[in-house]
Amino acid sequence: MSRTRFVLIFLSVMLNVFLFALDQLIVATAIPKITTQFHSLTQISWIANGFFLTLLAFNLAFAQWTTIFPAKHVCLFAITVFEVGSLLCGVAPNMPVLILGRAIAGIGGAGIFNSGLMIITEMTTMAERARLMGFFGVVFAVASVTGPLIGGALTDHISWCFYINLPIGGIAWGLIMLLVPARAPFGRADTYQGYGRHMLKQVMNCDWVGLAIVLSWGTVSILVMQEGGVTKSWKNASIIVMWIFIPILTVVFIAWEYYAGAKAMMPILLFKRKVVVCAAIIAFATQGPFMFLVQYLAEGYQALYHTSATRSGILLLPLIIVNVAVLIAAGRIVAATGRPWPLMLAGPAIMCIGSGLLYSVKVSDTKSSPMGYSALVGFGCGLVLQNVIILAQYEFSKEPQYVAIGTGAITFFGFVGRLYGIGLSGSVFENMIPVNIAKYAPNLSEDLTTQVRDNALAVWTSVPDDLRPGVLQAYTKTLGSVYLIGVPMTAIGFFAALALGNIKMDMKLAHGGGAKPAPAGDVEAAAPAVDAEALEIPSEGAVAEAQVLEQEAMERKERAE
Repeated sequence: MSRTRFVLIFLSVMLNVFLFALDQLIVATAIPKITTQFHSLTQISWIANGFFLTLLAFNLAFAQWTTIFPAKHVCLFAITVFEVGSLLCGVAPNMPVLILGRAIAGIGGAGIFNSGLMIITEMTTMAERARLMGFFGVVFAVASVTGPLIGGALTDHISWCFYINLPIGGIAWGLIMLLVPARAPFGRADTYQGYGRHMLKQVMNCDWVGLAIVLSWGTVSILVMQEGGVTKSWKNASIIVMWIFIPILTVVFIAWEYYAGAKAMMPILLFKRKVVVCAAIIAFATQGPFMFLVQYLAEGYQALYHTSATRSGILLLPLIIVNVAVLIAAGRIVAATGRPWPLMLAGPAIMCIGSGLLYSVKVSDTKSSPMGYSALVGFGCGLVLQNVIILAQYEFSKEPQYVAIGTGAITFFGFVGRLYGIGLSGSVFENMIPVNIAKYAPNLSEDLTTQVRDNALAVWTSVPDDLRPGVLQAYTKTLGSVYLIGVPMTAIGFFAALALGNIKMDMKLAHGGGAKPAPAGDVEAAAPAVDAEALEIPSEGAVAEAQVLEQEAMERKERAE
C-alpha cells in the first residue's frame, strides 16, 4: 500500500472521529435554543443522555462485532446508523422523536470510534500505533474548540445542527468505502470464512443479554445523578432504590459475563489480566475529570470574568494546546522506549495536583490562575489518554483474537469515567450552588438563584450589582467543589498505575499486520508500507515480515483443511 493511500485512509478515519466528537459539542451549544423551540425543559437532559447511554452500552457490542465482521464493514454500518439518527433529529417534530434520533446516533457513534481504532490497528505495528493513536485525542481536542463555535453559528437553525453531520458523514463513508481494505477480523485470519449462515449464527450468539444489562445499568446511573438532590431529595425512596440497583446490576453483569464464557462481550479473561484491569481503572479515573473540567471551566470563565461563550472557548486553548502537544509527544516516547509506566504514573499525579490547585482558586484571582492550573490537568491527561489502549493491545499481542475486545473494554471504562465524572460534577454543582448562594448572598431570590444555576451569564445580566460580589463568591466556591472531584478520581488512577509495574513492551514483537483479506473483500492483505519519515508508518522490512507471517498462516490453514 502506498504512503498516499495510507495517509488518505488515516485522514478518513480521523474525519469519522471528528464527526463523532463534533456532534456532541454542537448539540450541547444548541440546547437552550432547542428548549425554546420544543417547549420541553423537563426532557432536555435526555438529548445528551440518550446519546451517551447508547454510546456507552453499544461500545462493547461493537467491539464484539468487530471480531465477527471486517472493521471496514462495521465502520460503514456505524456511519450509516449515525447518519440516520442525525437525519431523524433534523426532521423531528417534537422532543420524543428528537431523543430517539439522538439515541440512534449514539449507537452509530460507538461503532465509529471502535471500528476506527481497529482499522488503524489492522494496518500498523505496535510502535506505529503508539505514535498514531494520539491523533484520536487530538481530533477530540480540535472538536472541543470548533464545536461550540459552529454550534453557536447554527443555533438560529436548529435542524442544521444535525443536518451538518450528513455531508461530513457522507464524505467519510465514501472515503472508507473506496480506500480501506476489507480484512478478516483482527487475529482471526485462520478462522474467518466470510459472509454466510455461520456468520448469522455468530451474530445470534452475541452477548445480547449483556447489552441489555449495560443499558439498564447506564439508565439507572444517569437517572440517579440527574435527579438526586436536584428534582428529588437524596432520601427519596426512588433515589435510594436506584443507588441500590447500581451495584446489583454490576454484580449481575459480571455473573452473566462469567456464565456467557466465550460469548461474553467483556470476557472474564480480561479481569484476570493485571495490565488490562490497571489500564481500565486509569482510563476511568482520568477521562472523567478531564471532561467535566472542560465543561465547567467554560462556565466559570463566563460567570466569574464576564466573557462570552466564544471568548470562554478561546480561554480553553491553553488546556487544549498542552493536551494535544503532550498526546503526540507521549506516543513518540512510548514508541521509542517501549516503557509507558513513567508516563502512566506521572499523568494521574499531575492531574491530581492540577485539580487541587483549581480548588484553591479565589474570586480575586485573575484568569491566568485557572488557565495555568487547567493546563496541568491537560498535560497529565495527555500522558495517558492513548497509552491505556496501547497497553491493552500489547497485553494481547500474542492473542490477537482478543485485541478488539480488550480495546473495547478500555474505551468502555473511559466512557464510564466520563459518565460518572460529568454526572457527579453536575450533581455537585446543582446541589452546591443554592447552598453557597444562601451563605454568601442570602438576599438573592429563589428565582434568580435558579437563573444563576442554569445560565452562567445570569450573574452579570440578572443579578443586582449590590448582590453580585456574594454571588461570585458562591460561584467560585461551587466550582471549587466540582474541581475537587478530580482529586480522589485521579488519585485512584495513580494507585492503579503504581500497581501496573514497569512494563517493557517489545514494539517489534507486537505486530499488527498480516490479516488476510475478507473472502468478499476488495484489496490486499499485507500491512501498508508508508514512508516512516512522514507519519512514521511501516517500513518495507515490516511489510516483508507481515507478508511472511501471512503466508505461513495461509499454509497452516491449507494443511488443516
